[in-house]
Amino acid sequence: MREPVPSVPAVPGPAPRAGRARAGTVTVLGGSVAALVTADALARAGRPVALHLPARGAGGGFVALRRDGRRLELGVRALELGYEDDPAEAPPLAAYDPGFGGHRAYTPLVRRWVQELVGDRLVPLPAPQLVLDGRRHPDVHFTVDLHGLPALLGPRRTARVARGAAAAIAQHGARGIMPDAHPDLTLASASLANHGTTFHETLIAPLADKFLADGARRTLATWRRKVWMPLFWPATLLEACRPDGPAFRPQRRFETVADTPGPEGPDGGPGAVVTALLARLRAADAVRIAPLEGLAAAALRPGTVVGLGLRDLDPAYAPERARSVLAWLEVPHDGPVPLVHVADPENPLARVSDSGPGRRDGTRVLCAELRHDTPKERIDADARRGLRDAGLLPAAALTTAPTVMTGAQPTFDAPTAATRDAHAAALARVRAAHPGVVLVGPATAPGADAFNEQVVAGLAAAEALTR
Repeated sequence: MREPVPSVPAVPGPAPRAGRARAGTVTVLGGSVAALVTADALARAGRPVALHLPARGAGGGFVALRRDGRRLELGVRALELGYEDDPAEAPPLAAYDPGFGGHRAYTPLVRRWVQELVGDRLVPLPAPQLVLDGRRHPDVHFTVDLHGLPALLGPRRTARVARGAAAAIAQHGARGIMPDAHPDLTLASASLANHGTTFHETLIAPLADKFLADGARRTLATWRRKVWMPLFWPATLLEACRPDGPAFRPQRRFETVADTPGPEGPDGGPGAVVTALLARLRAADAVRIAPLEGLAAAALRPGTVVGLGLRDLDPAYAPERARSVLAWLEVPHDGPVPLVHVADPENPLARVSDSGPGRRDGTRVLCAELRHDTPKERIDADARRGLRDAGLLPAAALTTAPTVMTGAQPTFDAPTAATRDAHAAALARVRAAHPGVVLVGPATAPGADAFNEQVVAGLAAAEALTR
């Protein structure tokens, strides 16, 4: 008897057989962005593709929920398609190494790929902001731009941060501790070593602890992007405390896809890229789409492209997961709501972001991300209190703003040493059980589930299969 692929529910009747496809067909399993990109690139290169998609959920967390004609993004969803150090041309795809930051050298390639799908609908997002002491300032977490730090911190904290940065330089050098050389180093240890106590306790620990219990002390420094935290060189931080600011000026491009009318309401945001990609796949003569449910483990034969998560492939992989708490409110606002981080520890909000047009003119759906431990019965009230205390909405607007939906559930794997070790062991088991399969996307490495990573992984896998 053939066993079903772990975590993919079997349905009655015979399993679909990839062998029914045309000779030379490449079988692609999964609805992850990496799987979709691989299938699309193979088809565009002239290879027949048998794409097996789940009954729902293609595109993963990059595709928004829908409620009464509104788009509900699952937290911050932004396309990061430009960096200050982008190369003129990307290196060969054969050199791609999945994981945190693996996509950086390929960002120009990712940008061209996105533009090919959505064209001039790609538009910049408003500049991210940060709430500290109940006031809004330019963001430092997403932008990693420390210009304006004295205005953010005030003179006393700035002086303490400068002393901490100077001490870090004296102990660890201008660049401080580099996490890649210390794989077991936690975010708290690295931040305290490079930033000193004041910066860490003001801007790093309060936010990290909102996303994960004891987040700063448990998150690996190499996995810090999982809780959206930066790590600065001590020399850069010291320069930022001076009036003329640091020499390093990052240039991050945060963009989204402009809304257009769709059958279920406005179609925009990063999910519109997935929508366009799925439409191209369904229209491609070279692509045969079939259900993923019911496939047998025998389908995982050498040469099969597998774009599933590690939990789908190895039932023994069950690390701790972080709990995400979200509330969506329809609020009066002209134009997209900027991304706002809330660093004040007493405020239950972690951050706020745009979730598309509301149903009424002059309104937007706002997505509020709250502390991981917010009780379900407190989500709506705490979201409103947090928005009020952060000065993001006046009390009168909050009184009349309808709540579209609230929710709380485990989402991403906790970025801890235990998860890292469990991931490595599970990946080894999967590779041993299914030799020769081509893994792409989320299962391949920590951090490989990011949008840019999945696009590059799919392009790289397709190129390798067509060489």
